[in-house]
Amino acid sequence: MRLRADTVVTAHRFSDGAAEPFAATLQAGSAVLVDVLGVPRVRCAGVDPLTEPAAVASPEYTGTPWAGFAPGAVTAVVVADPVVEFALADPKGELFRRPAGTLGPADFAQRPDTGRLAGSYELTGSQTKCVNIIDCDTSADWSMTIEVANCPGRCEAGSRTGDWDGALALTASGSAMRVTGNLAQAASFTCDGAVDIPSTFVLDVTVDESRAVDGRWTATAVTATYTRSKPPGTCGGSSTTHALTGTRG
Repeated sequence: MRLRADTVVTAHRFSDGAAEPFAATLQAGSAVLVDVLGVPRVRCAGVDPLTEPAAVASPEYTGTPWAGFAPGAVTAVVVADPVVEFALADPKGELFRRPAGTLGPADFAQRPDTGRLAGSYELTGSQTKCVNIIDCDTSADWSMTIEVANCPGRCEAGSRTGDWDGALALTASGSAMRVTGNLAQAASFTCDGAVDIPSTFVLDVTVDESRAVDGRWTATAVTATYTRSKPPGTCGGSSTTHALTGTRG
């Protein structure tokens, strides 16, 4: 990857057959290899090994400074926790994310709508539509809480409010992520007084806002559409639809 800022490092040169460390500043745009901690370890031009910079109280610079170089504005990479996802920029300055240990196929744009769903989301809103239900109340409030795990990859969503049982697959559906299945008996709705007719549901979740959480680009605000339905041919194919919004807990 290329550095986005002038970065101070400890570089090495060979002297009398041995590696000799020296303090150096790499210009923004320099190509480097980094380790799992995000620390530059190799300068690609010349394949020079790099280590963390040593503390220098009053550094003195030699050589010809490049345009924009400012001694007080250099960056030092501090060793911290292992990086799980790198925040990078392409040559046009567009931000993107790269999971650690990958070479590009898993890259994705860093935008408000691209965060992965992870954790608990409390969804609230109201019923907006119903079909073949006599006592439909489109102003009725609605709330539910979902728990999402294992994204990206084998995404699963469970209901913490008992809307369905267990964890079900969460898959892409256009710009949304969708979970569908059978409603739990307690979350079903009646039809002509009968509660033994199974109800199904579809929950479409769209990411609105994202930020870095524990090093990963994560969805923090979402909108959702939740539809509960009776099978066609029973109860006239009745259904209810709810418009919801929510934030990550």
